[in-house]
Amino acid sequence: MNKYSHIRNMDDLVAAQQQLQGRIRRKGTEVMDRLEGIRTAYAPSNLLSTGINEVSNQLHIKDALLRMVRTLKYRLSQ
Repeated sequence: MNKYSHIRNMDDLVAAQQQLQGRIRRKGTEVMDRLEGIRTAYAPSNLLSTGINEVSNQLHIKDALLRMVRTLKYRLSQ
């Protein structure tokens, strides 16, 4: 962490600004990575897959549900 009260000249100011901009860019990248993870987790296909897995653990109908989804996907693509 930079102590901004110790900035005494223009070179110190420029260096502090560059450090701050670098930290802001890294945080921005981190936020975007987390957002992408959330988008992936809540994508319709992932939610459907999770739902199918939950139902199939209880009812053992995973193959039938997957066949139904594939049929719907095929018909929607035509």
